[in-house]
Amino acid sequence: MSCLTPSRSHPFRLLSHVAVLLLPALNASGQEQTASPPPPVTASPPPSLGEARDLLMTGEYERATAAYETLGQDPGQALGAGLGLARCRLRMGEYQEMIAGLAKLNATDSPDWHYLLAQALREVGRYDQVLDHLRQAIKLDKSQAGARLLLGKMLEMLGRRDQAIETYRWFEGRLLRQAQLPRDAEWLTDTAVGFLRYSVLTRTNVVSRTKHVLHEMLQMAYERVDRTWWPARLAAADLLRERFNNDPEDGCVADYEAALRINPRLGEAHVGLGEVALEDWDFEEAERRAELALEANPHLAPAIHLLAKRLLRERRYEEAAEACARALAINPNDIVALSLRAAAAACRYDDAGVEQMRARVSALNPQCALFHRSLGDAWHALRQFGAAEKQYQRAIEIEPTDANARTELGVLYMEQGLENRARDAFDSAWAIDPFNARTKFTL
Repeated sequence: MSCLTPSRSHPFRLLSHVAVLLLPALNASGQEQTASPPPPVTASPPPSLGEARDLLMTGEYERATAAYETLGQDPGQALGAGLGLARCRLRMGEYQEMIAGLAKLNATDSPDWHYLLAQALREVGRYDQVLDHLRQAIKLDKSQAGARLLLGKMLEMLGRRDQAIETYRWFEGRLLRQAQLPRDAEWLTDTAVGFLRYSVLTRTNVVSRTKHVLHEMLQMAYERVDRTWWPARLAAADLLRERFNNDPEDGCVADYEAALRINPRLGEAHVGLGEVALEDWDFEEAERRAELALEANPHLAPAIHLLAKRLLRERRYEEAAEACARALAINPNDIVALSLRAAAAACRYDDAGVEQMRARVSALNPQCALFHRSLGDAWHALRQFGAAEKQYQRAIEIEPTDANARTELGVLYMEQGLENRARDAFDSAWAIDPFNARTKFTL
């Protein structure tokens, strides 16, 4: 053994090990050092209702849900948190959970509770209950613009046109009598849309009022009052898209993209861009946008409708009918899905299927212009000009303020070489809606 290598059994080596073990317990002065206690764990402060709302508005739906659930444990914030949680579920398509949660909350003296419950019930097709809750919300709060707007839209959808006009008349009165509008982005947005619907249905100064709504109300809401209020951007985009103003700088595309910069998971904006792509026959982009919308909300009806329209354009009629069935599984009274399914049946020359859908739509709305427009488009695509003309004319008879049905009728006449009749149809469409870009370009 080398003299430099100590023996394993050497007593001094054992003592040195003990000393090494004891060293950490001694400080520099040889005194024993006591271990410092760990720092106290401080609980993070609970989120505020405002912070939870910000998460919801920017598409952080899961984090917003967790924040509202935490806030709901405080009895003093239970109502606000419960309503916020319902809004999260609406954005994620959890309609049945939303209905159950609001029923448990049972805040029947809250107009917002009735309004949110109406929104959930609409998504599953319980329309009579929707009307009841909207009327109750308005009764509790006469200034509830959102509930009035949704009530007007529901009455329009159900073919109760005169009742819809009377509901929208409130918006006209508020704007004409009120010199100073409330600086509230939500109120401004809902009132702008309701005011314009009244103007369109009654044919009252549509040109000047459309400009006023776009520039003095919606633009004010999203530029001056609340730059994060994407519903105003969405409302402006939808208004422009309905008139085929798809310009990427000044049209609906710019507004949809602006809304998506605030909330990248805004399904309705993706659907709007998908509709624009479909107009350009860009089927891949239309499908991509629909799928992006469905990632955020798997039950978003307009996204499923977009898929069905795309399949109809591609002449994939069986698959289009399946897409409609997907929407109808969520809402068996979805009038858009029923109308598109009738179109798919018409394209397959399935007269029984068309009549079955007609009966279901008529039970909801005996005077449904959308149903006839959809059939007109289907037969137009098949070059069944006589059948398509009858459907367009019926749609115009039911809803004389729909410029698009007149434009489609004009295109139909052009394809048959009936240019005088085409010009009359386009002129009448232009007189109703001089903002309609498709009518303008066709003229």
